[in-house]
Amino acid sequence: MYYCLFQTLKPSPTLFPQLRKLLKLTPVQEVVFGLALQHSTNPELQKISSQFVSQKLPELIASYVDADNSRQQEGGLHETTPEVY
Repeated sequence: MYYCLFQTLKPSPTLFPQLRKLLKLTPVQEVVFGLALQHSTNPELQKISSQFVSQKLPELIASYVDADNSRQQEGGLHETTPEVY
């Protein structure tokens, strides 16, 4: 199924928002997906993935650093297993 998905989605700045909605990804899963796609054989997808991770990873880290310890975010690291489904 996912192989077919990547044949129809073109590398573009809207790729990751589309994937997030389609696959119902959490912010952590979205960043992991971006990290994985940096190893694509498609140079354009590598570039878009690198740009995405460069933007989103610092935002994700900041959200945990700045978050109140008593308040946990939905889809946060506390809800993610090491496998990151």
